[in-house]
Amino acid sequence: CVARRVTSVVFTQDNKHVVVVDRSGDAYRFPVFPEQLPGVSGDSRPAKDAKEGEDAAVHGGTLLLGHLSMVLDVLLVESDSLIVTCDRDEKIRVSRYPDGYQIESYCLGHTQ
Repeated sequence: CVARRVTSVVFTQDNKHVVVVDRSGDAYRFPVFPEQLPGVSGDSRPAKDAKEGEDAAVHGGTLLLGHLSMVLDVLLVESDSLIVTCDRDEKIRVSRYPDGYQIESYCLGHTQ
């Protein structure tokens, strides 16, 4: 469950995970079948005491990376080894998947 509006969704090649990006600039990874993972129940609803906007509202997901502006699209390439995201500020970010903190390169939009 994502607390903010989703802008793009992509499945991994093995169809075990789905990567979701939202309007706040975050990318999350969710298991497609959470009940089959050890130690995870099938109930994916957020806790009742979770406040909106907190990380607890993204129940069952793993934060992969974040942008400072709204992420418009996401793509997994090279056998799911890289994640490519583009944001509203005309930046394309290429990072390692699932370790989004390891940035490979930036492609910046310009007119010249």
